[in-house]
Amino acid sequence: MYVEIFLNEELIGSSFLDASDPPMGVARGNFDPSPNYQPSAHAFEIDGGYNENGADLPFVVKAGGVFVECAGAGIQDYSASLGERHVEVLGIPYPEYEVRFGAYESYKAYWGRS
Repeated sequence: MYVEIFLNEELIGSSFLDASDPPMGVARGNFDPSPNYQPSAHAFEIDGGYNENGADLPFVVKAGGVFVECAGAGIQDYSASLGERHVEVLGIPYPEYEVRFGAYESYKAYWGRS
């Protein structure tokens, strides 16, 4: 599922999310930053270290311009050490989670379906 991540109505970046922990409503994907993204301001983890400035931010997640109900989102930035950035969207409730990810192979594999 393609999503855009906003903070205070400003686009921070985007991601193609995949189901990562269905019972907890967690989806994860590589994070593609926008020009507005600043690791020190937006990432809660930078190259393995905790960044308080990026923790507990009120990110808004949208798919196709529509708000995705969730408990929150967090960005992990390993761009300096590994060349990677990730975003996790937490607490997507059911049945929305199953509607959005039920057809994904990772979702089916978690529940032992094929």
